[in-house]
Amino acid sequence: MKEKDKMHDKKRITIKDIAEQVGVSYGTVHRALYGKKGVGDQLRKQILRIATENGYTPNEAAAALKRKTQRILVAIPGPQAQNRFFYSHVWQGFRDYVNELGNYNFDIVEIPYYNVAGNRVEEELLSLYKHFSGDIDGIIVAGHLSESAHAVLYQFTEKNIPLVMITDQSSNALASVLANYEMTGRLAAELLSAQLLSGDKIIILAGDAQVSNHALVAQGFAEYLEEHKTGIECIYVYGYGDQRIPQIEGRIRELLEGDRNIRAAFSVNARCSVILSEVIRRQGYAGKLKVVGSDVFEENVQSMREGIMQNIICKHPYEQAYQATKIMFEYLIRGVVPVQRTHYVESNVIFNSNLSMYLK
Repeated sequence: MKEKDKMHDKKRITIKDIAEQVGVSYGTVHRALYGKKGVGDQLRKQILRIATENGYTPNEAAAALKRKTQRILVAIPGPQAQNRFFYSHVWQGFRDYVNELGNYNFDIVEIPYYNVAGNRVEEELLSLYKHFSGDIDGIIVAGHLSESAHAVLYQFTEKNIPLVMITDQSSNALASVLANYEMTGRLAAELLSAQLLSGDKIIILAGDAQVSNHALVAQGFAEYLEEHKTGIECIYVYGYGDQRIPQIEGRIRELLEGDRNIRAAFSVNARCSVILSEVIRRQGYAGKLKVVGSDVFEENVQSMREGIMQNIICKHPYEQAYQATKIMFEYLIRGVVPVQRTHYVESNVIFNSNLSMYLK
């Protein structure tokens, strides 16, 4: 018989086998393998050595199937309309991790929300909590959350329901996975200021001043310029949402036509990047301004290829969601508590030369 066949026929070692070899109980081996208390250091090392030498791997999927079904609520802004620029990637990151995970006996309830009357995230979560009679084992939430939404999430964490957040953060969450927004703004400021002169001006599409993510990116941008005494002035254009598009477009046109010292533009978020590119395209300013947008999606990629946009700051929404989902499932399956409560996903600068690396 070939060596490969012998290995294939060899019986898979179990916790019971290890317990018999060491001369201890099944429970002692289980506690040693899973890092639980009640086992001395020397004994734990002996058990781990024997387990490693014999190629022991825990059959976690089988163990999960013996447990009751665990229910996770996943609330992410729906990937339709302008949400698709960013949140379609968040949904994809979440679903890819779940698909790779396999069968671990979970009931996953997806909640696409749009924060309109009757479909606000806090309303959806409270309704489902009532529907399932409080039988919720975990919550994953993404998006820009209001004070009332944070208050509802606090109620859940007080009931010992683990919460993992994507793109936003909370001190009550098991973990929050997001971009370092202030650092993202500083990155964009360093990139543009290196190409401009003192006295030049930059249009900043600053989004919604009440959304912390937008405000932190704009704050990081301004702080970098001030710290390095660049002499560059920022002109802020605020506005966010479909209803504000005409006003935002009008303000950009007014600035470009009325101030010849404007040499660059930067958008702190994905939606405003599209608005900025459209105005530049229609007004014939392509190639006349240094333009940096936010996040990778079809419209921004096209603007890069047309020379309307020179760079994109990628905040990796897919990776944020994938890592957040991994944290939640590892906590529920293996009891792994993250060492850090806040996990920052690195933001990157994209040029035309490396654009292909960020396209799927």
